[in-house]
Amino acid sequence: MKKQNTYIGILICILMISCVNDLYNRKLSTDSKKKNIDSNQQQDSHNRIKNSSKNIDIKKETQISITGNIIDVSNEDTDELAKNNTNFAWNLYRQLADSSSKNIFFSPYSVSTALAMTYSGAREQTREEMKTALNFTLPDAKLHRAFSNLIDKSQSSDNYKFNVANSIWVHSDFSLEKAFIDTLDKNYRSSARKVDFVRATEYSRLKINSWVEEKTNKKIKNLLEKNVITPDTRLVLTNAIYFKGQWAMPFDNGETRKRKFFGQKESNVDMMSMTNYFLYHEDRNLQAIELPYEGNSIVAIILLPNPTQSFTQSIDSFDINAFLANAKSKNIHFTIPKFKLVDQRSLNKPLEKMGMKQAFSSSKANFSGIAKKPLVISEIIHKAFIEFDEKGTEAAAATAVAYSTLSYVDRSEDYLIRFNANRPFVFLIFDKQTKSTLFLGRIMEL
Repeated sequence: MKKQNTYIGILICILMISCVNDLYNRKLSTDSKKKNIDSNQQQDSHNRIKNSSKNIDIKKETQISITGNIIDVSNEDTDELAKNNTNFAWNLYRQLADSSSKNIFFSPYSVSTALAMTYSGAREQTREEMKTALNFTLPDAKLHRAFSNLIDKSQSSDNYKFNVANSIWVHSDFSLEKAFIDTLDKNYRSSARKVDFVRATEYSRLKINSWVEEKTNKKIKNLLEKNVITPDTRLVLTNAIYFKGQWAMPFDNGETRKRKFFGQKESNVDMMSMTNYFLYHEDRNLQAIELPYEGNSIVAIILLPNPTQSFTQSIDSFDINAFLANAKSKNIHFTIPKFKLVDQRSLNKPLEKMGMKQAFSSSKANFSGIAKKPLVISEIIHKAFIEFDEKGTEAAAATAVAYSTLSYVDRSEDYLIRFNANRPFVFLIFDKQTKSTLFLGRIMEL
């Protein structure tokens, strides 16, 4: 049977940090001549890009030395960080879910990594708030080494593609603290590039977008829209994750049918199905099934809440460690829709609600570990893309599927269990080797 591409997951997390003094000075400035000069210089930069080749050669940028040292760390520290990141993942999910009834897709792994880089330069109350919001419990030295170990382990294999890339974009005449650069260099493999946010704002934006396209195999384009980067921007931290895998047990194209999905709005969608043995667990709140990718180290876990129970409470009851410990191999008739999802959002408000408040306050933020000049986070932009399908599949017929409730039954080993994801569900992509939740999402409508 031909193997199908099942997931392409891409996540970009960008933190834009502006200089507080520059923000204040620009508000007071009435020098129209300077504004006209800046406008002309930005237009000149835009014209140079427009008239040049479409692909910007980011390799020609000025670079700060990066050594990419690999640092040893204990397995206990890495496991503790993975546990902390899992707690953060579900806390952030709850914030996003509570604020919207729509589909959700994000990478807690990427968000944690990008914010950990920022956290390394936070001080005093700003640092304590970030530590609490991110669920960090390790001492700083161990924390960053543990992230180094996760990044080192979470790389592509012969069975799948998984790439993590970090980059620092700093204004040409803005000085960063050496300790900050060293921390990102040694632990996050973070290449740093100098750009001119003041006189070449648009050119800098396009350079960052070009880097994003390259690191995500051209799946995410124009991440930073116009006016997101401003002349006040002094530092941009980017984290990109790209994942592509094939099912260890691929779906048969011929089994795909048009069927109803009972989301917020009823719709006819392409539903894939198969009968096979999967790791599975259920209780009164939900059914949970594990779909392994080739190599079996990275898996997709689908959570289907009991329709007679509260969706939110059912999902809140899920414990990844309990599932991994209790799941058994069961004979399952499994049905799930194909879907493609793009999710772009600002994370400022969700993180503020999680306690990370000073980082966004121009009067209180303390990032003196990054630079001597006062800085404040102006925006945290997150964009993710996922495709869950059988490439090129077309359905030949439409078949209605009955919508039935699920009650808990103690089933025997040989009983054929039906797992029909024809209603809202939650899914995650989990790395068993590092015990990390790479991606987390919710499908409410298709």
